[in-house]
Amino acid sequence: MYTGTQFERDGKIITQHCTDSKSQTYNGDQWVRVEALVLADSLVIHYVNGEEVMRYEKPQHDPVKGEKEGEFLKSGSISIQAESHPTDFRKIEIIDLEKYAKDPAKLKAVIAKLMSTKRVAAQ
Repeated sequence: MYTGTQFERDGKIITQHCTDSKSQTYNGDQWVRVEALVLADSLVIHYVNGEEVMRYEKPQHDPVKGEKEGEFLKSGSISIQAESHPTDFRKIEIIDLEKYAKDPAKLKAVIAKLMSTKRVAAQ
Protein backbone atom coordinates (compact mmCIF):
# COMPACT_ATOMS: atom_id res chain seq x y z
CA MET A 1 0.00 0.00 0.00
CA TYR A 2 1.21 3.47 -0.77
CA THR A 3 -0.29 6.37 1.06
CA GLY A 4 0.48 10.02 1.58
CA THR A 5 -0.75 9.67 5.15
CA GLN A 6 0.13 7.82 8.32
CA PHE A 7 -1.88 5.35 10.39
CA GLU A 8 -1.80 3.25 13.54
CA ARG A 9 -1.13 -0.50 13.57
CA ASP A 10 -0.68 -2.63 16.68
CA GLY A 11 -0.71 0.51 18.81
CA LYS A 12 2.17 2.16 16.90
CA ILE A 13 2.05 5.09 14.50
CA ILE A 14 3.32 4.02 11.06
CA THR A 15 4.89 6.96 9.26
CA GLN A 16 6.48 5.23 6.27
CA HIS A 17 4.49 5.83 3.13
CA CYS A 18 5.05 2.42 1.50
CA THR A 19 3.80 -0.53 3.54
CA ASP A 20 3.80 -4.19 2.55
CA SER A 21 0.76 -6.38 3.05
CA LYS A 22 0.80 -10.12 3.69
CA SER A 23 -0.78 -10.86 0.30
CA GLN A 24 0.83 -13.20 -2.16
CA THR A 25 1.81 -11.94 -5.62
CA TYR A 26 -0.55 -12.80 -8.47
CA ASN A 27 1.29 -13.32 -11.77
CA GLY A 28 -0.07 -13.80 -15.26
CA ASP A 29 -3.59 -13.33 -16.59
CA GLN A 30 -6.04 -13.90 -13.76
CA TRP A 31 -8.77 -11.97 -12.01
CA VAL A 32 -8.11 -11.04 -8.39
CA ARG A 33 -10.84 -9.76 -6.09
CA VAL A 34 -9.74 -6.85 -3.90
CA GLU A 35 -11.94 -5.43 -1.15
CA ALA A 36 -11.46 -2.73 1.46
CA LEU A 37 -13.60 -2.22 4.55
CA VAL A 38 -13.29 1.41 5.68
CA LEU A 39 -15.05 2.47 8.86
CA ALA A 40 -14.78 6.25 9.01
CA ASP A 41 -11.58 7.34 10.74
CA SER A 42 -11.27 4.25 12.90
CA LEU A 43 -10.56 1.04 10.96
CA VAL A 44 -9.40 -0.06 7.51
CA ILE A 45 -9.10 -3.71 6.43
CA HIS A 46 -7.85 -4.87 3.01
CA TYR A 47 -8.84 -8.28 1.59
CA VAL A 48 -7.52 -10.14 -1.46
CA ASN A 49 -9.62 -13.08 -2.68
CA GLY A 50 -11.43 -13.14 0.64
CA GLU A 51 -8.29 -13.23 2.81
CA GLU A 52 -7.37 -10.36 5.11
CA VAL A 53 -3.99 -9.00 4.01
CA MET A 54 -3.73 -5.70 5.92
CA ARG A 55 -5.44 -4.01 8.87
CA TYR A 56 -4.81 -0.63 10.42
CA GLU A 57 -6.54 2.03 12.46
CA LYS A 58 -6.78 5.80 12.67
CA PRO A 59 -5.71 6.87 9.17
CA GLN A 60 -4.51 10.45 9.48
CA HIS A 61 -2.80 13.34 7.75
CA ASP A 62 0.87 13.77 8.45
CA PRO A 63 1.29 15.70 11.70
CA VAL A 64 2.25 19.35 11.82
CA LYS A 65 4.20 21.45 14.31
CA GLY A 66 6.01 18.48 15.86
CA GLU A 67 2.84 16.63 16.88
CA LYS A 68 2.94 12.81 17.00
CA GLU A 69 -0.50 12.29 15.43
CA GLY A 70 -2.10 14.14 12.55
CA GLU A 71 -5.72 15.07 11.98
CA PHE A 72 -7.82 11.93 11.42
CA LEU A 73 -9.11 11.48 7.89
CA LYS A 74 -12.84 12.16 7.65
CA SER A 75 -13.19 11.92 3.87
CA GLY A 76 -11.15 11.41 0.76
CA SER A 77 -10.98 9.64 -2.54
CA ILE A 78 -10.39 6.09 -3.66
CA SER A 79 -7.54 5.72 -6.13
CA ILE A 80 -6.82 2.60 -8.13
CA GLN A 81 -3.49 2.24 -9.87
CA ALA A 82 -1.08 -0.29 -11.26
CA GLU A 83 2.65 -0.32 -10.84
CA SER A 84 4.94 -1.03 -13.81
CA HIS A 85 2.44 -2.88 -16.02
CA PRO A 86 -1.11 -2.61 -17.40
CA THR A 87 -3.99 -3.64 -15.17
CA ASP A 88 -7.61 -4.26 -16.12
CA PHE A 89 -10.49 -3.49 -13.79
CA ARG A 90 -13.61 -5.55 -14.47
CA LYS A 91 -16.02 -4.29 -11.84
CA ILE A 92 -15.83 -1.62 -9.15
CA GLU A 93 -18.49 -1.36 -6.44
CA ILE A 94 -18.86 0.83 -3.38
CA ILE A 95 -21.19 -0.09 -0.54
CA ASP A 96 -21.94 2.91 1.66
CA LEU A 97 -22.21 1.88 5.32
CA GLU A 98 -22.79 5.43 6.59
CA LYS A 99 -26.44 4.77 7.48
CA TYR A 100 -25.27 2.15 10.02
CA ALA A 101 -22.52 4.28 11.56
CA LYS A 102 -24.55 5.34 14.61
CA ASP A 103 -25.86 1.82 15.34
CA PRO A 104 -22.87 -0.41 16.20
CA ALA A 105 -24.97 -3.59 16.47
CA LYS A 106 -26.53 -3.08 13.04
CA LEU A 107 -23.15 -2.13 11.53
CA LYS A 108 -21.59 -5.28 12.95
CA ALA A 109 -24.43 -7.41 11.53
CA VAL A 110 -24.13 -5.84 8.06
CA ILE A 111 -20.35 -6.32 8.01
CA ALA A 112 -20.73 -9.93 9.19
CA LYS A 113 -23.20 -10.57 6.36
CA LEU A 114 -20.92 -8.96 3.77
CA MET A 115 -17.90 -10.91 4.96
CA SER A 116 -19.67 -14.24 5.61
CA THR A 117 -18.70 -15.65 2.23
CA LYS A 118 -15.12 -15.82 1.03
CA ARG A 119 -15.40 -14.12 -2.34
CA VAL A 120 -12.87 -15.14 -4.97
CA ALA A 121 -12.80 -13.71 -8.48
CA ALA A 122 -14.30 -15.95 -11.15
CA GLN A 123 -11.71 -16.83 -13.79
